Amino acid sequence: MSASMPKTIETITTARPKYIFLTAKSGAGKTYFANQLKDYKVLELDKVVHMTGLQFAIAGRNAFAMYKNRLSESVMTAFVANIHSFLERNATTPIVVEGAISDASLVRRIFSGPYAVFTFVYLYPTDEEVYAERLMKRLIVSMAIATAFTEPGLTGERPFKEDSCGLEKQSSGFIDLPNRVDTHYFYWYFESRNKPSTDPLVLWIPGGPGEGGTYGLLAENGPCTVNDNLSTSTNPYSWTTVANMVWVDLPANSGFSYSTVAEDDEFTDERVAESVFWFLQRFFKKHRELQGRKLFLVGESYGGHFVPSVAHYIWKKQHNHLFDKADPDLIPINLHGIAIGNGLTDSVEIYSHTVDMAVNNAYNITLVNETQLAALTAAAPKCRDLMTKCQTNTSICQEAGSFWQTKQYSPLLETGLSPYDIRKECETAVSDSVACQLKMPKIKAYLDSPQVREFLGVDPSFGEWAMLNYTINANFFGAPHYSGFISVANKVSDLLDAGLRVLLYVGDADLLCNIYAIKATAEKLKWSGSEGFNATKERLYLTASGIANAGTVRSYSRLTYVAVHNAGHMVPGDQPELALDMTSKFIRNETF
Repeated sequence: MSASMPKTIETITTARPKYIFLTAKSGAGKTYFANQLKDYKVLELDKVVHMTGLQFAIAGRNAFAMYKNRLSESVMTAFVANIHSFLERNATTPIVVEGAISDASLVRRIFSGPYAVFTFVYLYPTDEEVYAERLMKRLIVSMAIATAFTEPGLTGERPFKEDSCGLEKQSSGFIDLPNRVDTHYFYWYFESRNKPSTDPLVLWIPGGPGEGGTYGLLAENGPCTVNDNLSTSTNPYSWTTVANMVWVDLPANSGFSYSTVAEDDEFTDERVAESVFWFLQRFFKKHRELQGRKLFLVGESYGGHFVPSVAHYIWKKQHNHLFDKADPDLIPINLHGIAIGNGLTDSVEIYSHTVDMAVNNAYNITLVNETQLAALTAAAPKCRDLMTKCQTNTSICQEAGSFWQTKQYSPLLETGLSPYDIRKECETAVSDSVACQLKMPKIKAYLDSPQVREFLGVDPSFGEWAMLNYTINANFFGAPHYSGFISVANKVSDLLDAGLRVLLYVGDADLLCNIYAIKATAEKLKWSGSEGFNATKERLYLTASGIANAGTVRSYSRLTYVAVHNAGHMVPGDQPELALDMTSKFIRNETF
């Protein structure tokens, strides 16, 4: 028995996890472990295998052999059902599930739903170093005797990549951009839970600008969510259910991404688009198995600028055959479509429709009094006029932005409601609207954790993680470029006519990029199918599980617009089941 075994026992007995998954190569260690936890019931997987084998008249020595034989789905379903039956019969008793399982997908099936919170303990044999290397190649998780790290999270000495956030195979780190002097984009990649060898790749592009994509992973559509105690829980509606996913922090100096020289600053959509292109080139060289795979770009908020800009950059390069002429080593990118949630895409429409939420919203919430509403309504035409002029004369943009801020937007924040979701209160709406993101503090604490930093490959000397880089944000909306005020709707139109599919979705409780503005954006797009799209009627959105009052959808040819009810600025966080259903339909080109 290792001298560190008592430390593991002490950790577990203090935390009192309901379920423990124990795998051991040391019989003595297993016996000692069991003797110290006598109030736990033990479920031996070997016995479940034997019982399942009798049901189907097959033989199997143990759980590892059963799974390795890749038996029929009916056998594996019965195997999992027998385990769950035992757990249900002993619902009031803590349980140790003891045995060996060789594949992550089977572990996910066993430890799911009410059993998703479990502590994994692996007892190494005597020669730890030799076996540890082999273990990391074969098993989904590995745990030294001195540690006990749970999924979702009883913190031990350090989390392992396979266990920190979901059970999907994953990688994280930095990609050095060859188009910059010294810029490094941080990414976090997860394989699909479904068919990783054939499922498409989805690149999640954050908003802000200056917000790291990692926030979206942990707050919205990633494999896990962060609990109040900084453990993690499996997200059953993760988009990895249907796709390989990669989240990236951008621009440089957002999230964990960084640059060391001023000349690498990325304060325009065009510079970000170029950098994402080169990020993908390096990413595909790192993950060669994904080369040629269908790619979808998805983002929200200011991602409504970034996503079309990146897609347009890729399309133009490939449309003009620049790959062949400039660099034969460039990897072709199989871009199939883009999706934008509550996106700042058509700046004229976004800033012109703010007042509409005060006139009428789906929740009958009063945002201003009648006198204020009259003033807002009277100022709206001038706001549109200034924003329209800004599109061709950037010297007008500062005045246009200031007018919108003072005459259209700020008065609506005085109610103390969140600009991201008018159903929610936010005391800091006027002074610091970013603080209205209620999930942000625990995500920050999680990403600042030394254990998580070590796991992600982030240098300990890196400063505190911040949800938003305010300097970047200000530069995108300021001189000399005023990128945030310039519409990129023309790029979306180009992409539609080039044959790419486009999904625009919006939560109807959002004030910033609201339902009126996104609907107007979709209807205003100039492309070959615009007449047909505008003639198509909206209808109720029906999810596979039949969510009541989910929203509405309008779809024609390559353009789809979805209005999501009971959701704000971040739809995947508010309506995760619908968001997954919508994403699945979109990337699989299924009928909405």
